[in-house]
Amino acid sequence: TLVATDDEIAALDGLQYIGGGPCVAAAEGDHGIDAEVSGVLDEKGWQLYARGAAAEGVASSLTLPIVNGEQVVGTVNLYASGSDRFY
Repeated sequence: TLVATDDEIAALDGLQYIGGGPCVAAAEGDHGIDAEVSGVLDEKGWQLYARGAAAEGVASSLTLPIVNGEQVVGTVNLYASGSDRFY
């Protein structure tokens, strides 16, 4: 994580590096990820992230890959306190 708006958001990014999450999935899959925290609790791979996000009041997130040519070079993570914020 190069930039985070605060320490709590940096911690959420860190949880994804440890246990998986939309940031890692978008970087590996070359596509954006729109996820509600309640929905990712069902996926074993993202439980650590989902619980941490819920504890911080995050109800949904949107992750977009940053692409340079054909290679993903980073991602942008947006977090919201309500569900369905990114439709």
